[in-house]
Amino acid sequence: MIPNLSIPDAKFIGEVLEIAHTLGIDVNAKKPNKQKEEGEEGEGTNDYETTTTTTAAVVVDIENLDRLVKGGIDKLERTYAPTAKRFQRLLGVQRSGPLRWSPMLDAAKLHKPQLTRNRVFTFPRSEDFAIYISVIVDVADPGEMGAFCISIKGKEDPSSQVRPESPLGSNSDSTSKSKKPLGINKRNLMAHTTGTASSFVFRMAEQITLLEEHKKYSKVQVYTYSPAERLVIVNHLIKAALKPTPAPETLQDVRRAKEYNRQIRICLGALCEGTSTLQTTFQPQILSGVLLSFLSKKNALSKRELELCCERLGLITEGTTDTLRKQIENHQRVLAEGAGRLSGLDRRELGQLGKIVVLKKEIERLIALPIPGFVDLPQTVEALLGDQPPNKRLSCESDDVLFGAWNSTMLAAKKDRRASVPIGNGVDWESGLKERNKCMRAVVQNMRQRIKDADLTEKVLLNEAKPLEVGMIDLCESEKLRKLLFMSQFDVLLRLDALWQDRLDGCPNAPVLRYLGAEKKGSTWYQIFDIISGTLEPRVEDRAFYDWILVPEMDPPRQNVIPPEVYFDDLSVCGLVFPLNRYTKDRWDDQHSIVKDAVTIANITDVRMSGDNNLEDKSVNHGRPRSQAVLQTFFTGKQLQKGVLYRISPRLVDFNFARVLLNLVAMDFQYSFSGESGESVPFHDLIENPPEFASSDSYCGERGKRIEREVLKGLRDLAKLDVPHAKELILESSQQKAAEKLMVNRLTVIWGPPGTGKTYTLALSTLRMIEVLGTAALKECPIILVTAMTHAAIEAILSKIRSLMEHYGALKERDSSWLKMISLQRVWTGGTHPLPSSPSSKGKVNIYAGTTFQLYKFCERAHLKANLIIIDEAGQLALGTAALVIRWLHEKGKLVLAGDHHQLAPIFATTYPVLPDVPLFGSVLDMLMGRKQEGLT
Repeated sequence: MIPNLSIPDAKFIGEVLEIAHTLGIDVNAKKPNKQKEEGEEGEGTNDYETTTTTTAAVVVDIENLDRLVKGGIDKLERTYAPTAKRFQRLLGVQRSGPLRWSPMLDAAKLHKPQLTRNRVFTFPRSEDFAIYISVIVDVADPGEMGAFCISIKGKEDPSSQVRPESPLGSNSDSTSKSKKPLGINKRNLMAHTTGTASSFVFRMAEQITLLEEHKKYSKVQVYTYSPAERLVIVNHLIKAALKPTPAPETLQDVRRAKEYNRQIRICLGALCEGTSTLQTTFQPQILSGVLLSFLSKKNALSKRELELCCERLGLITEGTTDTLRKQIENHQRVLAEGAGRLSGLDRRELGQLGKIVVLKKEIERLIALPIPGFVDLPQTVEALLGDQPPNKRLSCESDDVLFGAWNSTMLAAKKDRRASVPIGNGVDWESGLKERNKCMRAVVQNMRQRIKDADLTEKVLLNEAKPLEVGMIDLCESEKLRKLLFMSQFDVLLRLDALWQDRLDGCPNAPVLRYLGAEKKGSTWYQIFDIISGTLEPRVEDRAFYDWILVPEMDPPRQNVIPPEVYFDDLSVCGLVFPLNRYTKDRWDDQHSIVKDAVTIANITDVRMSGDNNLEDKSVNHGRPRSQAVLQTFFTGKQLQKGVLYRISPRLVDFNFARVLLNLVAMDFQYSFSGESGESVPFHDLIENPPEFASSDSYCGERGKRIEREVLKGLRDLAKLDVPHAKELILESSQQKAAEKLMVNRLTVIWGPPGTGKTYTLALSTLRMIEVLGTAALKECPIILVTAMTHAAIEAILSKIRSLMEHYGALKERDSSWLKMISLQRVWTGGTHPLPSSPSSKGKVNIYAGTTFQLYKFCERAHLKANLIIIDEAGQLALGTAALVIRWLHEKGKLVLAGDHHQLAPIFATTYPVLPDVPLFGSVLDMLMGRKQEGLT
C-alpha cells in the first residue's frame, strides 16, 4: 500500500526489517481485530489479521514498519546510518522532537490520504491564472509530442474552492474566440485549445502573448502532471527552435520566419527553466563585450557601420559619426554596469518554483496516498476526489487509452476516414485531454484546500506564482549562428535543470562523508573524509576544477528543511577559477546568505583506503578499513566540524559557456558589417558552405606542393643510404596525401582510428610547410595555433613537434637553419602570456598551443589573426567550442582538423535535431565528415 515504490526499494525495506530483527528491535505488531477510531489520525490500524504488500517475494508488514519508525529507528541510525537515512527517505518519515511517524504508513493503515506536512517551495499557494498542459506522448517515436491540450483557468472566488468533501462546482467549457486569453471570460470558465504537435508553438505563444497584454493577471503558473510530459514539452520547444527552416523566397516568407522565431522565444522563456535568468545574467555581459570589441576599432569605423550597430541595438540611427559613437559607448557603459547581476528576489527564487510545476512530484511531496506502486492521474483523482457525489464526480482516462484514441484518429485521417475516433467510453482524444486538465485543476484545488483546512498554508506552501517571463538570448541575425547560440544555451539549461531537480529532492543519492580533519602536504592543506555511503572517483586531470559542493547532512534527515544546495547559483560562478581572488570574490558575495553560511566548494584530489594516516576514526570504523576522500576546499562560512556528516554533489562548471555565447554574437555582428567593411568571417563561411571554404584562396598552393615533393625525394634518398634520422621524417603514403592537401587546400581533415599516426602527420606536415616556405614563412605563416580537447592531447602534439625538430636538427646532410625561426610556446594563461611583439617572439614563426579557452583569451588580448589553426581530437570538440579558436583565423589562413568521428563525441545534455545541409549540433569534425564525399578529406 506504499505508492511509487520500486521493486528494489520494496526489497530494501524488507531487508531493513530483517536488520531490525537482528539488532533486537521489537517490530512484531499484534494482530488487532478492531479498528481504532478514525479520528486518531496516524494511529489507526486495520481490521485485518495481517496486512502485507508482496513485491519480488518480499513481504513487508505495515504495522511492523510503523513500529520500527516510531520506536526503533534510533538504534538503527546508530548502527547503520546510511541504511537508516535511505529507509526514512523512502517512507517519508517526519520528526517532531522525539516523535517520528510516516504519513505514508498512516495512509496505508487508514486507507485515506494523509498530509505529509512537508514544506515545499515548488508548488505555489496561489496564482492569478493557471495554465494546464496535457500531452499525448507518441509511443512510436519516444520522447516526441503527439497531441496536446492547453487549458487556462482564472482565479476563482474562494467560496468555489473544492473541498475534500464538497463538489467541484461548474466544469463547463468556454470556447472564447475573442482576443483575450482562453480563461478570461465573463463566467470565468475553464477554456481549452487542442491540437497536434505542429501547432503547439503557435497556440502556446498566442495564449502567453495575450496573458502578457493583460498586465493585471500578473501571476501565472503552468502545470502538467508527469515528469515525462514536462520533458516532452521542453524537448519539443528545443527541437522547434533548432530545426531547419526553408530559405525565404519572398518578403512574406521573411516575415513569417521572424514571427515564428518570436513565438519560439516566447515559449522558451515561459516554459524552459533558466532562460530568463540567462537573459538577465548574460545578455548585458555579452552585448557589453561585443560593443567593447566593436568600439576598439576607433577611427576605422564608418558611419554606416555605426548606423547598423545602432539599428541592431534599437538606438537612434540619426546623427553624426561622433554622436552615434558616443551613443553606443553610453549604451555599452550601462550594459557593463548591469552585467551578470540579478536582483535579490530573482536570485533567491532561482531554481525553486519551476516554470512548469509537475503535479505528480508535488502530490508525492504534499500528500501520502493509500495506493500501492506507480500512481497515475486517474488513481490520484479517485483517491482525492472519490467521495464526491456521483453527479459531480470527475474522472479521466489513462495515458494508454488516450494514446490509443489519438493514434486511431491519426490512422483514420491517413485513410481519409472520420477525423474523430471515440475511445471506449465514447469520448474522443480531444475530450479526453480536456477532462484530464479539469482533473488536474480539481487536484490542485483539493490539495490547497486540505492544507488550508489544516491551517498550514503559510507554513507548507512557501512560494506564490510569479509573473510570466518571456524571451531568451537571441542576438544573432545569421540563422546558423542563431541556432548554435540557442543550442549552447539549451545544453547548459538542461544540465542545470538536472542539478536543480536533484537538489529539490535533497540530493538523495549523493555520497555521504564524515569529516576527520586536515592534512598538510608541502604548503597545501587537504581535508580528509571517511566515505560513509556512495562512491567517489578521483579526478583524471591534474587541474583543480572545484566542481563539487559540500553541505552538512541532516542526521537524521529532515523532510521540512530546504536543502542549502537549492539556493546555490551555479551560473554566476560556473566560469570562475577557484579559489577565488580579490577580482572574482564579489561573485561569491552575491550568493544567497544560506549558501555563504552552509556550502563549501570542493575539489576531489584523491580517493584512498584508510590506514595510512593518523586521521582514521577506529571508534567509528570498528577497526575496518574504509575508503577516504581527500579534498581541497574553498569556504567563507562555518568551519568544517570533526565527526559531522556532509553530503557531496556536483555543481555546474563550464569555463567556455559565456565566451561561446559572446563569441557567436560577436561573429554575427562582424558578419552583419562585413558588407560595409569587407572583412570576412571565416567561421561563418565555414559553416555556411564548407566546400567553398575549403577551395578558397590560401598560401603555399601548388607551388608549395611541388617544393614539398622535392624535399620528400631528398629525404627518401638519404633514407636509402641509411642516414640516421631521415626515416623519421618520411610520411607513409596516406599520411603524405594529407600533407599535400594541407599545402594546397585551405581546409584539411585528417581522420582515422587510433594508432594511424594522425598526431604524427599533423606535427610533421606543419614543420614541412614551414620548411617549404623558408623565410617567407615569417610573412605567410607567422602565427600558428594548436589546440585539442584535453591537455594530454595538446602535450602529445607539442612533444611530437619537439621530437621531429630534433631529428631535423640532427640531420647534417640538409639545411636546417629554418628551425631557428620557430618559437614553440605553451599558453597556460591567455591573459598574461607574452605577446608576439615581445622580444622572444618577434621575428619568429610562433606556434602557440593551449586550450580553446586560453587561446581565445590570448588572441582577443593580442588582436591576433592566425595563419594556421590545428585542432587535434576534433571529434571530441563541440562546434561552438571550436569557434572560440576558429574565429581568429586569417582571411587566407588554413584550418587543419584531425580525429576519429567514430570515437567518443562531445557529451551533450540531450539529442539535438540533425540539420540536412550542415550538421551543427555535434563536433566540428562531425560537421565536416558529412561532406567527406565532396573531397574535404
